[in-house]
Amino acid sequence: MKTITKIPVAVVVGLLLAVSLGACGPLLAVAPGSQPIDPEGTRVAATVAAYLTQAVVKDDPTAAPTQAPPTPTPTVAEPTPTPEPTSTPLPTFTPGPTATPTATPLPCDWAEFQGDVTVLAGDLFDRGARVTKTWRLKNIGSCIWTKDYALVFVSGERMSARDTVSLPREVPPGGTIDLSVELTAPAKAGTYRGYWQLRSANGARFGIGNDARGTFWVDVRVRQVHRLYTNLALDACRAEWASAAGPLSCPGTQGDPNGYVLLLDRPQLENRAEDEPGILAHPNLADDGWILAAYPLTEIKEGDRFKAWVGCAAGSHGCKVLFRLDYQTRNGKVRPLGDWSEGFNGEITKIDLDLSGLAGRNVQLLLSVHVTGKDRNPEMANAIWFMPAIWRLEG
Repeated sequence: MKTITKIPVAVVVGLLLAVSLGACGPLLAVAPGSQPIDPEGTRVAATVAAYLTQAVVKDDPTAAPTQAPPTPTPTVAEPTPTPEPTSTPLPTFTPGPTATPTATPLPCDWAEFQGDVTVLAGDLFDRGARVTKTWRLKNIGSCIWTKDYALVFVSGERMSARDTVSLPREVPPGGTIDLSVELTAPAKAGTYRGYWQLRSANGARFGIGNDARGTFWVDVRVRQVHRLYTNLALDACRAEWASAAGPLSCPGTQGDPNGYVLLLDRPQLENRAEDEPGILAHPNLADDGWILAAYPLTEIKEGDRFKAWVGCAAGSHGCKVLFRLDYQTRNGKVRPLGDWSEGFNGEITKIDLDLSGLAGRNVQLLLSVHVTGKDRNPEMANAIWFMPAIWRLEG
């Protein structure tokens, strides 16, 4: 063990004094009771004392440890808070007085179309029919429509209507009224339009639309009327008849195996009896037999229609035939117009064929009957053309 030499306190004090005297020279005389002024010596003495104390602790482990002065906690400077950015206040807006919009004055007389009450789009009327047209109108002006106001015809087709019709009652602004005019459908097929307005008490006309000058109107459609032009049943014997066996006479003889044609005043169809003329056309007795009538040339006009009913005669069980309608031009070319299969099934077929595609041409109409179908019985091929005819538009 290392021997620790204890230094007497007096020696330490002596050393301190020696250091002090060596550093500062001879002692200064001071007045009794006063403190010597030696700041430098005091600092050095303190330093030596501290050194000696540390040496003793190092060399003598048995010595009680001298507590070192606490390590000062570093002082952390509080951060200087960054001042919140100061927003520059917006200039205060003081609204001026609100301008009041100037309302556009309503016209005194102004109407709004609300709808058609009668005579709607597509309505058809017979020639000369009495027609009541009614409009629904709203007063969107600023003046009252009095009974001195009137419905007045402006232009187009008047259709026998009065020129003016007085209002039946007053209509205040915002009110509605149904106004009617009596018309007569024209005598010719087609569509006819008449334009109307209102008239104020002072005689000024007004109507609908953005400028209060628009018209409202009525459309009257008159249906096309067809009249019987050529009855091919009555003219049957003016046609040339033939079958697969050759030319035939008209009228023919019932039961002729070469085929025959008979004129019927009261044809007995498989589902009903008729009292208008028809033709019974029977082909020659063969599974592929046929019979044909070629009518004289006739001029076809726009709107012409071919109409007929076709079927088997009453009691003709096993009747299975094909009815055909063709036409032949002057140069001999044959063109089809239609065909209809019929059997003995309790029904007949109505034909209504528009011939307008041949308008302006002279053609021969060809009516024919052909034996056809499975389980056919040529002997029972009693085919009837009932009321075959050309119908033409009047006027």
